[in-house]
Amino acid sequence: DTLTITEFRSDDEVKLVEKLASFPLIGEKSDNAWSLQLTTEFDKTANQDIFEVTPSRYNLPLYEGSMIHHYDHRYALPQYYIDAEAGRTRLLGKETTDQDLAFTHYRFVHRRIGRQTDARTLIGTIIPKYCFCDNSLNYVIPKCVPEKTMLFICAVFGSLVFDFQVRSRVNTNITIGLMKQLPLPRLDANDSFFNSLAERAASLVCTTSDFDDLAREVGLGDHRS
Repeated sequence: DTLTITEFRSDDEVKLVEKLASFPLIGEKSDNAWSLQLTTEFDKTANQDIFEVTPSRYNLPLYEGSMIHHYDHRYALPQYYIDAEAGRTRLLGKETTDQDLAFTHYRFVHRRIGRQTDARTLIGTIIPKYCFCDNSLNYVIPKCVPEKTMLFICAVFGSLVFDFQVRSRVNTNITIGLMKQLPLPRLDANDSFFNSLAERAASLVCTTSDFDDLAREVGLGDHRS
């Protein structure tokens, strides 16, 4: 819907929204640029039968919204774990092929719960490979974008400008439908801003050896760089 000037608190907000309107919406597909798709993984209510409370060599952590913060995948310890094979089987249904599933990749995730009254409304980061997540998180489908682009997305989603967009629309639940209505610049590795933001995001995200492969994507070496 067209917004009127009376819905803004200042001329700066008007100028900001006008600038944002020049970018395509997240939900728009593009033949000339990458397209971002968000989804969820395990419904917490429907899949509690495979949740375990004890870690083991076969169990993978189940990420929940409360476990992450900006650029931080270790904000809180996991409460639940899922056996790797049980999780794969549940995600595949009756399929038995060795399908490449999202949990084996790095993923950008964001909390589904966010309020206008919080210090920041949209909270997101990248989680390591071989982790599951419940439906208190939305995640970017890994095959949609290269890993370096995922770092760029992490930086943009963590910005105050993007937070302003979400804050102006949300009550308590940051749905995928809401996210699809937000504009997002589709920069790529040919753009200096893209590379600068991706590298800075990597330096904040890649703080453990779990992220060494991702750090190398932007030339950082490893988590100690």
